[in-house]
Amino acid sequence: MLLLGVIVVSFIVGRILTSFITFTVVSGTSMLPTYEDKDLVVTVKQMDYKIGDPIVYQPDALSCETCHVIHRIVDGNGVDGWVTQGDNNPTTDPWMPTNDEVRGVVVAHIQVPDALHIIYAPQLWWTIFMGILLLFFIDMFYTYW
Repeated sequence: MLLLGVIVVSFIVGRILTSFITFTVVSGTSMLPTYEDKDLVVTVKQMDYKIGDPIVYQPDALSCETCHVIHRIVDGNGVDGWVTQGDNNPTTDPWMPTNDEVRGVVVAHIQVPDALHIIYAPQLWWTIFMGILLLFFIDMFYTYW
């Protein structure tokens, strides 16, 4: 019964955290040399962003739930729209995302081996990670208290 409770709590905590933490796989070469194709970037949702931040956003013009752009802010503001550009692109993007469209600022990136992309499901792995972490703390609590 305890295990079931831990699994449920881990799932809930994972879902809450993924509402402001996003995992995105880089696709393409527009952010070379900063991020390479198939790198994993971790983003955190913020209230505001600044010029120079690498961000992940979902343009309204792309009616696709999984269509995200990972580019750097080069000008603009969060209300009227940010001007973004890939580090390896000669021109700016045609979209100007507002803060509402930005999924988050990149806080980390990981080069993922090709073999792991076959089993890649970020929400699932985040939930499993949180479950293991929770089990560790429960075990530590019972061991030392």
